[in-house]
Amino acid sequence: CNYTSRITGLDFMVSSNLPTSAGLGSSAAFAVTLVSSLLKLSHRISDPGTESFNKWSAGDLETINSWAFIAEKIIHGNPSGVDNSVSTYGMFKK
Repeated sequence: CNYTSRITGLDFMVSSNLPTSAGLGSSAAFAVTLVSSLLKLSHRISDPGTESFNKWSAGDLETINSWAFIAEKIIHGNPSGVDNSVSTYGMFKK
């Protein structure tokens, strides 16, 4: 995670009431949440704080979106990129 830390592993527990394979973008939402957590833990993106939603810089959001897209490729094979973009930016961004 962080090259100077001695973290040997992490456990993530995810619970959702959304149905799988329903086209609701839940896998993209999960991917964005997971990669943003890992990127934050590894100090590759800034700390957005807790005062306001989505205070990451444009560069941080681009990093999160690109990593989430890779996760979507692992999950779905050939995703469009729309779901991870919507989950990252809150709307589709070309």
